[in-house]
Amino acid sequence: MSGDHSVPTRWAARIVCPGRHTGLPRTGRKPGGEMAAVHVKLRNSRTERPWIAGFLCALLLPALGAWPAHAQGGTSAVCSLRIPANLTPGFSRTSSTGTYGTGGETGTITCSGTVDGHRVTGPGSFGFKGTYTGECFGNVGSGTYFFTVPTDVGQMHFTGTYTETRIGLTGPVEASQPGARFSGPLVVAPTKGDCVTAPVTEVLINIAGTFSS
Repeated sequence: MSGDHSVPTRWAARIVCPGRHTGLPRTGRKPGGEMAAVHVKLRNSRTERPWIAGFLCALLLPALGAWPAHAQGGTSAVCSLRIPANLTPGFSRTSSTGTYGTGGETGTITCSGTVDGHRVTGPGSFGFKGTYTGECFGNVGSGTYFFTVPTDVGQMHFTGTYTETRIGLTGPVEASQPGARFSGPLVVAPTKGDCVTAPVTEVLINIAGTFSS
């Protein structure tokens, strides 16, 4: 083919670069993750061209070193959350602004998938704190959340921010943390107060959604 610059089949090629940790699978590594130092040559029957190998090493090593870190750090998990929360002053028939939260990681989060590149191996704990504006029939809120889950490398802790909008007993939640976003619906059930004889000051929040990179 015209313009074909492929290496002739009679050339022997070994392109292995010395002394560089790439994060690639362990095949070809020394203990500790360092690549074995190998003299690199491209040759035919007449000419040795080690400078070609050096050029290819310089070109490929940055890409080889960066690729695994990106590929291994992804988040993809389907999660359900069950969160008891307290509200001050609480939802009533009159709109107000107040605070709400869990007072720690008192809720539960159960996920199937990976977070930050690691497989979740069991249920974890979840909490949040924030502010809301609204009343019994709807509200908007925002704040921070935090949770801890067991993974194949041990316990991992995450924090992020969220926004939520409720109409009636349900509404969407959007959240984000470094490297991942969450989206899903929430359902709120009053557990203290009824909005008739007393404001709602305690609720149970159920959320189902997905974390993704």
